[in-house]
Amino acid sequence: LKLKNFYGALNHTFNDSTQTVEIKPNQPDLGVIYIKEKPSADFLATRENEPSAFQFSVLSFLPGETLVIEKNGYYYEQTDVTISAYWTWEKVADLLPYNYMLNEENVLDNSNPSAIQSAN
Repeated sequence: LKLKNFYGALNHTFNDSTQTVEIKPNQPDLGVIYIKEKPSADFLATRENEPSAFQFSVLSFLPGETLVIEKNGYYYEQTDVTISAYWTWEKVADLLPYNYMLNEENVLDNSNPSAIQSAN
């Protein structure tokens, strides 16, 4: 079912001066189906119960809280929404702080299972 206006399913206001949209969802969980691309084979190999014809993700909102979305896609408060299913696989790097620096000493060698066990 394609929505012509996906904001219609949400209580929302658009602020012309800040170019932001503030939403207050009608329910705590919102499913997102992306049909223009199938999930990656690696994702499906680790999650056999997920749909293979489209990408499915779930946004879970804190009850009674609003979420502001900026023009570039940034949203706040970041802690007022939890993302699960495909977007956690696809967008995990976006959850890192902007100033995140990879520390090579903390990288596990996935080709060496004994290194992974000893790290735990």
